[in-house]
Amino acid sequence: LAKAFERTNQPVPTVKYTVKSRIPYARGLGSSSAAIVAGIIAGLVLAGQELEVWGQETLLQIASEIEGHPDNVAPAIYGGLQLGIHTSERWLSERISLPPGLQLIIFIPSFIGKTSTARGVLPDAINREDTSFNIGRVAFLINALNSGNLENIALGMEDRIHQPQRGDKLYERSEAKRSEAK
Repeated sequence: LAKAFERTNQPVPTVKYTVKSRIPYARGLGSSSAAIVAGIIAGLVLAGQELEVWGQETLLQIASEIEGHPDNVAPAIYGGLQLGIHTSERWLSERISLPPGLQLIIFIPSFIGKTSTARGVLPDAINREDTSFNIGRVAFLINALNSGNLENIALGMEDRIHQPQRGDKLYERSEAKRSEAK
């Protein structure tokens, strides 16, 4: 909301609002990014502001600036599976083509996990071998999706940089909570 009013040099009004989100929070599904995008749009409406949508993708620029990356705000804005990068000038996002008939299934954990906690278990430095492994897997995944080669999607989803570290940490937390509950 505030970012929208900043753009018009108007004071941010005091507002009261109720949010009904069907996206479970703190589960890695982008609820904060959806809230960021919704807040910006609400602020733009209240401020009477319009944004360019072609060529500059201003909403993406504002949302990515707040979030620090376009990873979740781009899908919240454009839908689908998105890739995002930052050039020396701005954020860009492109939709990844998905094979016809592909269905995604999401498992929502019964415990919450803050993004800051999930990021906190990641190492500060990543070795060349793991980096190369992940870059190859991402390229393989994008190719599998674009070509419709569903058998290769699982290979493209392999990871050495964040899934093992986050999985171990989340498993430890869920086990600790189960022990506390007994």
